[in-house]
Parts: sequence; structure tokens; C-alpha cells
Amino acid sequence: MLDFRRSRRRNLFWLAVAAAGGGISGVVVVVVSLVIMLSLLLTLSLQVDGKSAATTPSYSSSSLSLSKASHNWTGKRNQAVVNAALYIASGLYNGPPEGYDSWYHADMIPDAIAYWQRTCGGCAAWAQGNLQCVMLISAAYGLAGQPLPYVGTAITFYTSGAYLHAPGYEELSPDSMPIPGDIIVLDSPYFGGVGHVMLVVDVQPPKDGTPGYVQFAQANGPGPINQEPLYQDANGHLHMAIWDNYTVKCYIRHVAALTD
Repeated sequence: MLDFRRSRRRNLFWLAVAAAGGGISGVVVVVVSLVIMLSLLLTLSLQVDGKSAATTPSYSSSSLSLSKASHNWTGKRNQAVVNAALYIASGLYNGPPEGYDSWYHADMIPDAIAYWQRTCGGCAAWAQGNLQCVMLISAAYGLAGQPLPYVGTAITFYTSGAYLHAPGYEELSPDSMPIPGDIIVLDSPYFGGVGHVMLVVDVQPPKDGTPGYVQFAQANGPGPINQEPLYQDANGHLHMAIWDNYTVKCYIRHVAALTD
């Protein structure tokens, strides 16, 4: 059986060659034209994909950014770590390209700079404009005299299971009550799934159906100090609201360092 569709494709090609003047020069003109058209289509496709990726938000703009933390929590806490985290946060600011607080005024936080130089000299993780969330957490605990027994990428604070067995530490479920000094571990598909960590600096518990809040210090987020609502359901379970496509996996608490 003859393949009339294949025959028609050959005819269209040669008609185009003929329209271009025929001969070898006509073939060259048609081939070059096809290559240019394909290149334009590919470029347009890449531009659309790139714009889509660039405009996909990593953090919700609904997160309340604070110039300083409140002091409403009255229970046990790890105040030394909170103080250190607020000290570091005081020197951070949002900058390009994403608008995250991965930038810092080095002259405002010399103790943190010295700690990073001592523990991770030359690391890109605390380079200006690239300060990572884990660096704030590790420095806050380090400056408080409580060096962490395990440090990895943010999500591995949870997935490694290290704090399930670390002496003096507890890993609490996300429906627990966070307290100042806790590390919040978040999971997210963004940035290759490395997650995010933050440090609780104040908590207002929910009461009589009214949501409370959690305030936290962080690096490489939407601001040095942010606040999110803390809800309680009918069964007494707590739920800290967080950005779209982020999930609270656990709280990590240094129980051996808690004070009233």
C-alpha cells in the first residue's frame, strides 16, 4: 500500500524548495528557515518556563514580619538561645535576588561572624547574600554555650533521627506546644527539598477559641523575625500555620537547658 501522507510531506518540501528558487540554493534556504523557526519556538518555550519558575513564590506574603519580638511566654524556655538568635537576627536584612534575609550587617553581629569563621571558615553557607537558615540556628546555640550535637541540611534535622537519641534533647510532634528556644523543622519541595529551620523566640498560646501565635527568628527567609498563627482544634491538638507548600515536621527542644 502506498503511504500518501509520506508522499505529501515530500511534495510540500519540494514545493517550498521550488518557491525558494529551486536547486541547491533553494534547499539551503528552506533548511535554514526551518532551523530558525525551530530555534524561535524553543526560545519562546524556555522563556515561558523560566518566567513560570521565577514567579513561583517560595514563601507566602501573609507571614507577619516584625521589627522585634514580643515577650508574652511565661513558661519554661531556653532563654539563652533566644537571646542569641535575636542578636543574630538584629543584623540581618532582606536583599536580592529573592528578597530573603540572607544579607547581614557584619559590624552589628561580630560574635556571630567570629563563630562562623571558627566553626565553618570559608563556608559559602554564611557568605554575604547567601546566609543559610542552618547557620543562624547553629550560631544561636553555639553562642549560648550549647553547641548542637548534629548539624546538617535543614530537613535532616528531622529525617536523620539524630535528635530522637541525642542526650538532653527531645523531638516533639507538630501538634505539640512550641516554646521559646525550640527549633522548628519545615519540609518543602522547594529548593530541592532541603527544607527550612527557624528558632522560636516567643509564643502566645491559643485561648477560648482565639488563635495564638508563634514568633521565630530565621535566616534566608521572608524576614529576620516573623509571626504565624497558632491554632488549637477541638481535640486540643495544636497547629502552627505556615507558608503554602511548607509543612511543620517537628520541634526540637534542648530540655536540659530549660529555665523558668
